[in-house]
Amino acid sequence: MRVRSSPGRPLKLGRTQRRRLLKLLLQGPRAQGYRTLLWTTARIAVLVERQFGVHYHRDHMGRLMPSLNWSHQKPERRALERDEQAIERGKQKDWPRVKKTLRGWAPTSSSSTHPDSSNVVKTWAPRGQTPVLHHYYRRERISVISGVSVSPQREPLGLY
Repeated sequence: MRVRSSPGRPLKLGRTQRRRLLKLLLQGPRAQGYRTLLWTTARIAVLVERQFGVHYHRDHMGRLMPSLNWSHQKPERRALERDEQAIERGKQKDWPRVKKTLRGWAPTSSSSTHPDSSNVVKTWAPRGQTPVLHHYYRRERISVISGVSVSPQREPLGLY
């Protein structure tokens, strides 16, 4: 007597349909008429129904996507004003000097300076390829943390 696993319900999408779905997903959400660059399970389910006439519940799409080698990821956010060349110059010129200082450089806060950094929704993307969302950096709000230092050698209080 051989122990066999139950094959379960057959897949609604065949191999060729899944390959075609993968090509459609790689074109991006904007190519399918969406305003943002985020693939949600609801959007993917709508795409599957529109292209193949097969209805999937959005929760089930989360079980289908890993079989396409896609994972649920938090996109990296980058400001549109970001100057990549200036960042590289800073890494080459300033970082070795700062790194050799006694204290080095370390942020005093674990909070992000971007107001929306905690509100990033997740998206589906090919495994190992972190999606990047470009946005305008809004400076009307900023998260700041400070501290007061009291020292016997120092008369005034230190504010950091």
